[in-house]
Amino acid sequence: MKQYIMYSFLAIVLFGFTSCDTIKTVNRLSAQPDSSSIYDISTPFLKAHMKDGQVYVFSEWKVMGRENLIQGNATLLSIDRDVLKTGSFKISIDSVAIIESNKVITSSPANALSFLTGLSGVVTGICLANPKACFGSCPTFYTSNGDSMVIQAEGFSSSVAPSLIATDIDALYSAAIRDEIFEIEMRNEALETHVIDYVDLLLLPKSSDDRVYYDSDGLYWESSCILSPSECYDQAGDCLADIIEYDGYEWFSEADSFNLAEQEIIEIQFDNLTDDRYGLIIGARQTLLTTFLFYQTLSYMGTNVGEWMALLERSKTEAKNPFALLGGIEVVIKDKHGQWQTVGEMEEIGPIATDVHIIPLPESLEDDAKLGLRLTKGNWRIDYIALASIQSAIEPIRIEPTMVYYDSNIDEKALSLLKEPEKKLTTLPGDIYRILYAIPDDYKSYELFIESRGYYLEWIRDEWITEEDPQRLSQILFHPKDALKELASDFKEIEAEMEDVFWRSKYGN
Repeated sequence: MKQYIMYSFLAIVLFGFTSCDTIKTVNRLSAQPDSSSIYDISTPFLKAHMKDGQVYVFSEWKVMGRENLIQGNATLLSIDRDVLKTGSFKISIDSVAIIESNKVITSSPANALSFLTGLSGVVTGICLANPKACFGSCPTFYTSNGDSMVIQAEGFSSSVAPSLIATDIDALYSAAIRDEIFEIEMRNEALETHVIDYVDLLLLPKSSDDRVYYDSDGLYWESSCILSPSECYDQAGDCLADIIEYDGYEWFSEADSFNLAEQEIIEIQFDNLTDDRYGLIIGARQTLLTTFLFYQTLSYMGTNVGEWMALLERSKTEAKNPFALLGGIEVVIKDKHGQWQTVGEMEEIGPIATDVHIIPLPESLEDDAKLGLRLTKGNWRIDYIALASIQSAIEPIRIEPTMVYYDSNIDEKALSLLKEPEKKLTTLPGDIYRILYAIPDDYKSYELFIESRGYYLEWIRDEWITEEDPQRLSQILFHPKDALKELASDFKEIEAEMEDVFWRSKYGN
């Protein structure tokens, strides 16, 4: 199950530091180390926030990969940010909580994190017009649907820091399989650094006309009987046409004007049920409500975003998770007293790709059972709802990549990084990797899923940090219910245009 920590830097405090194998370094700082310009985000810099609270601000430096060290000239600042010493230093990367920089170039492998700030120069005009709608959310995966390459999945959307590295499984629901070589295109289409552990293909054996569905407990269910709903109603009326086919036409509602956590229920009716056990199929993705909340929180951190990330990475706090208040999609059944009872929940994270999940229902489902979906208003876009008969769970066959291409050339290094444990492939905006898999010659007898593991690092925009506001940040961290009410009017001002801006602001568009 994906834990509901969508973009939640707050959850960093619950985990230890996890390192990666590649660092993206910064250009040389032209000012002297003790100059006030080291705090100017428009000037190239590197700051190493240590786990003990001290900070090294480097003017020139190099990574000593074999020794796992950073060496160079720096100013050492105390916890209170007083200057303790200026000179030459060697520091162990294992003692670092966050490495913060604002200029990205390719460098040698090292176990460290770059948390990037001040990158307006590479932001498109579309994104500048509405910075809270900038495209972002982890690696995107494309496959052929028989006619063209289409987006099928987005990986580990909740993993916004090394300590939140996670495994993600997504259905390749509309993928076309034509021969024994299957291709996935992995793209970095956002202003982010992606750190990828592996990308494996999962094959689920099935009968030719059956489908296989994945549930939140990690089980795969084969189904030969799919039932469409006969009725669907929301607060606005009939919604059946929006959810009856997996076709890209989505049901969604607008967020509440006074409380971003306000919920609603969609009621669904199915006819002619038998004694089979059923699961409810949901194909959905998130709207940009959580994206807005994440970017707004970074905005309130302002010029101290690196300090905040380092603090949360290394220490415990009483901070709460505002994203948990938005929740997932609860599947509910009306009991004999007319009350809705929760029987399962879909918690898929991310606004880019529609993912298809199944939520197993109670075995004693009555023929006239009233089903519903309870969800936060304005937080979900639902493409497909159906009912599937389920019997026994099946086990996947794991397939590792056999070849990787970058810029039309075979990339043996990338292949080895994706296959070898403890090594990671790091990608930057605009990178596209074609990953090939050798699958059995009876390929039509399988349902395909993709399993990816990693994390990503959001690049901070200058436009965000102009809204630095410690008081409102404190409200989000410690009084999120109040914050979601306060932010409702801000979100409503841009809600209508966010989807269009989001897709048009992809890096490389």
